[in-house]
Amino acid sequence: MKILLAGCGDIGQGVAAKLAPSYQCFGLRRSAFVFSDRITSIVGDLTDQKRIATVFEEKFFSAINFALFFLGEYTNMLLNSAIFVIFFLGG
Repeated sequence: MKILLAGCGDIGQGVAAKLAPSYQCFGLRRSAFVFSDRITSIVGDLTDQKRIATVFEEKFFSAINFALFFLGEYTNMLLNSAIFVIFFLGG
C-alpha cells in the first residue's frame, strides 16, 4: 500500500519511519529535499494532481460504496420501524 505524506517535515518523517516497514511512503514538498531512505521524495504541490497521479499510477477510489452501504442500512432501519409500527402498534 502506498501512503502520501504531504508537507513532510519532522513529524512526517517520524510517521514515515514507523510506517515504512509495512507501507511504501512518499513525501511531498514544494522544494527539493532529501528524505531518509524510507521515503521517496516528490517535489510538487497538493493542487498539482497530474504529478501526484503519475506517482500513484493506480486509480483513486471514491467513497460511493461506503455511501451506498449506509444508505441501505438507514433504509433498512426505516422499513423495519414502519413494519413494527404497522403490525405491533396498530398503525
